[in-house]
Amino acid sequence: MKNIISIILIFTCVFYSAQQIPLNSLYFQNLYMINSAEVGKSNQLKFNLSHRQQWVGFEGAPTTTWFTVQKNINRNLNFGIRFNYDQISFFEKLQFDASSSYLLKIDKANELTFGLSLGMIQGSLVMNNMISTDNSDEILLNNGVNGVGFHSDFGIAYSLNKKLNIGISFPNLFTTSMNIEPMNADQTYDYKMHRIAYLSYELDMSSDVKFTPIILIRKAAGLSNQIDLIGNFNFQNNYWGGLGFRQQGGFLVNVGFSPIENLNLTYSYEFNNSKIASFTSGSHEIMLSFALKNKTKENSQTEDNQEKNTTDDQEKESEINE
Repeated sequence: MKNIISIILIFTCVFYSAQQIPLNSLYFQNLYMINSAEVGKSNQLKFNLSHRQQWVGFEGAPTTTWFTVQKNINRNLNFGIRFNYDQISFFEKLQFDASSSYLLKIDKANELTFGLSLGMIQGSLVMNNMISTDNSDEILLNNGVNGVGFHSDFGIAYSLNKKLNIGISFPNLFTTSMNIEPMNADQTYDYKMHRIAYLSYELDMSSDVKFTPIILIRKAAGLSNQIDLIGNFNFQNNYWGGLGFRQQGGFLVNVGFSPIENLNLTYSYEFNNSKIASFTSGSHEIMLSFALKNKTKENSQTEDNQEKNTTDDQEKESEINE
């Protein structure tokens, strides 16, 4: 039985290594999910909660939940935190990141942002759903085998007139191995180097309609590239939707709307056309976003206006006295 458990552990880790960075389809709604340099760029206190059920109907398929909070500290410095819970088969992962980005304003049109994240990953091999003919086996009784690792991400983002956006991120830039030790079977889970690059451009179709094409490329060490092509329409920031294609995945469709001010709801569905298409009905993902207005910025603008009015009054009095 111990040999069986060891084989399952090795198989699970190998299978999981192909998707160490949780896959998502709604990253364009929250680029902080894939690039630390994008944290806090909306100049609002923003909350995002999203959930993805991949390959519905396929037993042991990935399930991931994300939660992010981000805020600009001042004109140049932004801060955020990310949580995500990921499960594939018998392997669970809980990840926490603290992120910060610095904005370098080249001129009125060009901006360059650098971002860094530091975090911790806790992985668990959960065996309580396993079926065994020998429930007294000491390995099965020792459920919840855990491992802990540390990691860092780095990213760069470039923006031109708030229309063109180019970014590149390096998830798992520096990591430590996660030791998983079920009794006598010592296994080490190593993280692979990843790279994510993307480009988008916002086109004004009319005063009410905007169209944004997006291309994204994922690359993991030892694995082939994966490319996303997506085109999204936005109608007065009240309704939006788009279509896309994911290499080695399938066709993507997303729709969303804003039920109330500062609250957004977006849903995505992926039609799978890979080798497991006959075993699954596709992948679902949903995201809820909420933003609070930046009162500090509004107050600062009000103070600036008050100071300007005061200066104008003083100048007028000076002219009268003269």
